[in-house]
Amino acid sequence: MPEREYANTILIVDDSAVNRMLLCKIFANEYNTLQASNGVEALRILREYPNIDAMLLDIMMPKMDGYAVLEAMQKNPSFKDISVVVDTSADDTETQIKVLDLGAVDVLVKPFNPMVVQHRIRNIIMRREAGKQALQNALLTEQIHLLETDEKTGIYTRRAFVKRTGEMIRKDTEHTYVLIRWDIDRFKVLNDAFGMHAGAQYLKEVGVELKQKMAKGTTYGHLEADRFIVCMQQNKEKETAFIKAIETAVVRFLPSFKCVVRFGLYVINDPNVDVSLMCDRAQMALRSTKNNYSKNVAYYDDSMRTKMIEQQEIASEMEAALADGQFVPYFQPQYIYDKNQLHGAEALVRWIHPVKGVVSPAAFIPVFESNGFITVLDEYIWEQACRYQRKWLDEGIAIRPVSVNISRRDIYEPKLVSILTGLLKKYDLPVEYLRLEITESAYMDDSDQIISVVKQFRECGFAIEMDDFGSGYSSLNTLWKLPVDLLKLDMNFLSDGVHDDSRGVNILSSVVRMANWMHLPVLAEGVETKEQADYLKSINCLFMQGYYFAKPMPAKAYEKILMDSSEHDLIHSMELGKHDDSLSITAESALLKNAEKGAAIIEFDGKNIEILRMNDRFFEELGTTREEYMGKQLHVLDRLEEESRPLYLGAINRAIKSCKEETSEIRSLPFHENGKCFTTMNRFRLLAKSGNRFIIYVGVERV
Repeated sequence: MPEREYANTILIVDDSAVNRMLLCKIFANEYNTLQASNGVEALRILREYPNIDAMLLDIMMPKMDGYAVLEAMQKNPSFKDISVVVDTSADDTETQIKVLDLGAVDVLVKPFNPMVVQHRIRNIIMRREAGKQALQNALLTEQIHLLETDEKTGIYTRRAFVKRTGEMIRKDTEHTYVLIRWDIDRFKVLNDAFGMHAGAQYLKEVGVELKQKMAKGTTYGHLEADRFIVCMQQNKEKETAFIKAIETAVVRFLPSFKCVVRFGLYVINDPNVDVSLMCDRAQMALRSTKNNYSKNVAYYDDSMRTKMIEQQEIASEMEAALADGQFVPYFQPQYIYDKNQLHGAEALVRWIHPVKGVVSPAAFIPVFESNGFITVLDEYIWEQACRYQRKWLDEGIAIRPVSVNISRRDIYEPKLVSILTGLLKKYDLPVEYLRLEITESAYMDDSDQIISVVKQFRECGFAIEMDDFGSGYSSLNTLWKLPVDLLKLDMNFLSDGVHDDSRGVNILSSVVRMANWMHLPVLAEGVETKEQADYLKSINCLFMQGYYFAKPMPAKAYEKILMDSSEHDLIHSMELGKHDDSLSITAESALLKNAEKGAAIIEFDGKNIEILRMNDRFFEELGTTREEYMGKQLHVLDRLEEESRPLYLGAINRAIKSCKEETSEIRSLPFHENGKCFTTMNRFRLLAKSGNRFIIYVGVERV
């Protein structure tokens, strides 16, 4: 081994001891040196000392010459980084080319100049070291890239985004930056409905979009799942344009998936705040838009932080509050308005805090839904409702059905059905006195799971109510396949008041009418004025709940209402369990069957006739257009000659009585000022009946 230690080591291979001594002297002050007298010894030393940087190799040697050593080194991958310089006494081109082909990097011809040898070896080692450093730098850069790049999207990971964003905003002190964080409502449903590959493809597409569209001076990253974040210079117009671009891109990436993109923005006023904390604040802003169907963008403010602290306090006290009996069941009465009779009640929960007083459900329910405690609280309220029902029965009080809420979290409890049936058994309570409310949004989140659970409930005899209908994404088409016994309407439809031209009034009227055709009772909640109650009655919505009648109240107060109410048991006042989709099928089949001719669905209430649905040929037969006919469908008789009106009514009444097709030729008034009256052949068939309203199919053909 060498006596002194240097950074690099050279192996000198020569059968001449004089040559070895000379070369060792040349390199003694710069490199560690090792010696070998032949090729066999050289290979042994190479194997024993893996850190050799260069080798001076003589060609002509006993036992194993230099050519054989070069050939052996080519076959061993561990020797590939050793730079070999051949020294030879043969000053011929053929020898030099041969050794260079075998992997030598240079050739020295004996006798050689010591200074030339020294410089050549030094340059070779320096180039080798530079190459190694460049390779190490490249590998390090690649490693950093891999660590910082999210494999699903090709953009920054959360950790890299935090690091790079911090560097950017602290370096640029001239501009104010804003974080924009976003995600998609019901992203899990996307994966369930279209497969994991669809969600993965969406993430990839967003990554590509960001890399292509984002300007310099921005950072962007994939946090997790469908959650992305961008940091850009603050500019209201650019922020709005960016949000619009993301919404447009999502629609383009997911054309068959109806979704809402929600955004949370945090303006960076202090660049020294930890970027992770900034991300959390942007998330607070985003979370404030959840379950809000009129707002999907929000900026962070300090009130959100205050709210978060309050939520943490709520979470820290919830278990002790339940054990201490601070959660109290309240009951809000429900009425049959036209009979002025009590129908039942909805069981609600109130938190009576010993220090804070009454804690608003709006403050604690979302927290419990988020952390899962809602399932524990729900079960507690279910049992309290059953306990009070049993108590009132034992005291001889005529009770009414009580509705209890089933949260989205509850739906995924495997023992949900057995828990509720177990409570009925425990308190010996007939199933008709406990009804189950499930929110509309829960149906939309995972309809297959909920339909399965609801069917189990109905097999056990429970009546099912869809709560908050109209507050979410669903449409009446959804109701055809859902096993629901009662529809609870969200009175936000009437937020603009009860006026003839009110959009909410028109929507509400259509919903109630359609529900009635389906034999689906409707209960309006949130009724606050007599004007609203009277209007609801006029459109055949008779079950109501709201402050106009009574606020939620403690069990003792509701007990008094029960005792003061009629002894008549109204348990069967609604026709529950008649979920029927025959109207939809019949009407659709009729329209399809007569697609080559004019066809319409009309409603007849004994006096007025209104057209509800029409196919395109209907307008062709009448010689008009949908736009021109707009508004004329509300009073069909006004479009007929006076002599034809009794004929039209007569045919309808015959169809109602016979339940068979009835025909009549009708003279209609012209649609244009200089037009003429025309005759149509009309074929009528009864489809459905709801109270004093009849749904009739009519085929129309111009004569």
